[in-house]
Amino acid sequence: MHNSLFRKEIEKFYHYLQNILCVGQLTIPSNNYDLVLDVTMPTGHGQNRWSYYYACHETRCLFWLHTYEATNMLISGVYGVKSPAHIKHRLEALYWSHWSHYPAFFGDRRLPVSVCDELIGMLSSGCTDTADSLISNNPTLPLDIDRMQKMIEIVKNAKEARQGDDDDTNSYLDSEYHVAGIVRFLSLFANWRFMDFHGQPHARLRSDQTVYHELEPKHGRSLGFTLLSPLLFLAPNNYLKDMEVLWTDGYIILQEWESFMNNLIQEWTDILVPSTVMLSVTVSYLTIPGTILSNLNNVTIPSQVVIFTSPAQIASTISIVASVGSIVIDLLLVRYTSIKPKSSASSSKYQYQRSRRIFGYESMAIVFSLPWALLMWSMVSFFVALLLSSFTHSNAPTRISVLAMSGIVACLTVWSILTAWRSKND
Repeated sequence: MHNSLFRKEIEKFYHYLQNILCVGQLTIPSNNYDLVLDVTMPTGHGQNRWSYYYACHETRCLFWLHTYEATNMLISGVYGVKSPAHIKHRLEALYWSHWSHYPAFFGDRRLPVSVCDELIGMLSSGCTDTADSLISNNPTLPLDIDRMQKMIEIVKNAKEARQGDDDDTNSYLDSEYHVAGIVRFLSLFANWRFMDFHGQPHARLRSDQTVYHELEPKHGRSLGFTLLSPLLFLAPNNYLKDMEVLWTDGYIILQEWESFMNNLIQEWTDILVPSTVMLSVTVSYLTIPGTILSNLNNVTIPSQVVIFTSPAQIASTISIVASVGSIVIDLLLVRYTSIKPKSSASSSKYQYQRSRRIFGYESMAIVFSLPWALLMWSMVSFFVALLLSSFTHSNAPTRISVLAMSGIVACLTVWSILTAWRSKND
């Protein structure tokens, strides 16, 4: 306001709005409101741009004197918003954001302590839903129980430092910093209600529930993914299903995202040990006489040495390559995914950017499954090398024993796979 041109433009804008109220005989229902004016003055040629909104403290919402296009304030990815009661949640979120931008006290502009009790009630209810899976399965809250408990402590501290009478109805928060923090929590919960269609007939009651049953398109599997998945022991299918559930309706709940990524990192870390052991065992196996055939015993000149390739040697080499690939990809994935988004919005952006690529989540699912799949191929190749060596350089009793034991192990493996598959489907 120290700029005289800017001040005159603001005053002109204010009188313009007052003239609309007088000429149109409009009445603002409450006198307890804020008026925010913004003027954009271009440095070169062009007209000044006026923007404004009213923030009503009684109804906790924003309003305008002109017809306002509500799509400008909706959250990206949320569509199908038709009910005024639904839009009210978004207006309330913007109202609390207004408070966070302008937390200053003047006149009767105060934030009552009763807001703290309201927020503590929300957080306590959220802690109950998150802590007890019997009450709420897959809660939709954007926060975990640890964060909500810390938020409760912050709100309680702000409530204890208050101004006014002992009665909460006549008490106000005494610090603008307390106000700026608490209203951010309130804006977060208002946005959560908006994104989960709170109070609507098709509200989201679980984190994996979509609210667009009729509008959500069905995503099929590409031909490349369908052909490649069996070669990776169907592991990409499981990751793909988890990611599709995780990113329900276009946004991610932060605690669900962190749980998913932590499980992935733990799984990859656990794979490192068997991959390293498998690499050591396979390399040691190549030193066994008969695995690598040569004429070392019949020559005296190194240039006359000839290495004869054996089937067991080829299978062992494949096992080594698969083990090294599993270890390298595992380390890269652990390093890369350790840098995780820190909020639901950034998590949604992270997933959205990848879903917009050619193969969407399918490429991510394939990459995530590579450490485990390559480890399985390493084991299979080593098992094949062991069988080839046993059947090539052994007698009949050895072959029969190895064949019988291999059949028993194969049957038990198939049985375990079928049991796990049926349990998962049930």
